[in-house]
Amino acid sequence: YVSADTGIDSVMILHKGKIVYQRYKTVGPLERHMSWSVTKVVTSTALAKLEEMGKVDMQSPVKRYLPDFANSAWGDIILQDVVDMTSGIDCRDSDGYQNSEVCVYRAEETLGITPQVRNKVSSSTEFLKTMSAHRKAGEETEYTSSNTIITGLVVEAITKKPISRAIAELLWRPMGAEADGLMVINSYGEAYTSGGLSARLKDIARFGLMFIDDDEAWEKIGKSHRDFLKNKHRPLFSDARVEQLNSLFDGDAPLHSRWQWDLIWEDGDMFKSGYSGQGIYVSPNNDMVMVWFGTADTEFRDHELLPIARKLSSSGLFKE
Repeated sequence: YVSADTGIDSVMILHKGKIVYQRYKTVGPLERHMSWSVTKVVTSTALAKLEEMGKVDMQSPVKRYLPDFANSAWGDIILQDVVDMTSGIDCRDSDGYQNSEVCVYRAEETLGITPQVRNKVSSSTEFLKTMSAHRKAGEETEYTSSNTIITGLVVEAITKKPISRAIAELLWRPMGAEADGLMVINSYGEAYTSGGLSARLKDIARFGLMFIDDDEAWEKIGKSHRDFLKNKHRPLFSDARVEQLNSLFDGDAPLHSRWQWDLIWEDGDMFKSGYSGQGIYVSPNNDMVMVWFGTADTEFRDHELLPIARKLSSSGLFKE
């Protein structure tokens, strides 16, 4: 399948910390690739490490850590709702990028990602302050990349360091990365923490290892956080989304999403996707991590590695 699908750039599977499968097609092992929204779980995990260190209270409002946002729609939203994509902020990615007047287009424009159509573009931080809420926080999961940008700003505020330095110290060095990761910044020097990480495939796999009890992992995410991801269900998927997921996974729909992970199953398996075919799939029970880079075609169709990853995890192949 990997050989035949032109949307796959590279793929790797780890079992018990060892590479059991790898294929580099259009991107070599020493080359970096944009991770797009896989970046989101790197940003959220940096915040999780700060929580583990006792430096952040996830039940506190955004304004506690970002006082400049006190009078904005973000001010009274608790951090857990921000990191869980349940903030209620009206800047949903699902509104699309075809209309340059919608919030998500303008948010990405301030970050230098979508083509600039306005003569003057504000900083990302200033644009975030103008956003409004369209529902009460905690009511429904809505994929909104601006939640991740706020998460990154909170990490910077707590550490008093640029997010790139914070991630390096909290995650990248401790996990034993073999190469620097790169982070996209805009003309204001603000980081694209919702999609701007460029890294080697093997280092994305190393990141996944941190969520597994494995002697091969240099650094582990605390057990309390890993248990939270698996057991603190927040089944706020719409009925239509559940139907879609059951179709994709042959009735094996995941239960919920938390901490920027898109899908979390009852058995603890987790997945995060990135635009144009990027992905990280972590199966703690199987001591398995699967990561991939991809490039969608001109119709925005990409590969089917996600359902394949789930089938591999459920197959019993990695139980030995």
